[in-house]
Amino acid sequence: PPKPQAPEGPTVVLSAAVLDRYVGEYKAASGFTAIFRRDGDKLIVKPGNNPEAPLIARSETRFQDPRGPFFEFQMDAQGKVTAAVLEQNSPQGTQKIPLERK
Repeated sequence: PPKPQAPEGPTVVLSAAVLDRYVGEYKAASGFTAIFRRDGDKLIVKPGNNPEAPLIARSETRFQDPRGPFFEFQMDAQGKVTAAVLEQNSPQGTQKIPLERK
């Protein structure tokens, strides 16, 4: 059986107020859409046609999908979340896909 991947870095616990900043729909140029919602103290992602999954908070702005990819949220100078970057490992290395907040 495949070994579970070692967790990358510490996990952090974030407040509902912080998680609420990220809730919404984010879209890549390719048409891929990731939808984020909060459920209690977790941020849930629905990437494209994949089932929802609770994200693991690695920092206040960086979250890991248990299936592997990372989402890094981007803020403007006012602290408003404007976009996210989807990082996924591919045979060619780490792909970074910008997602624009709708």
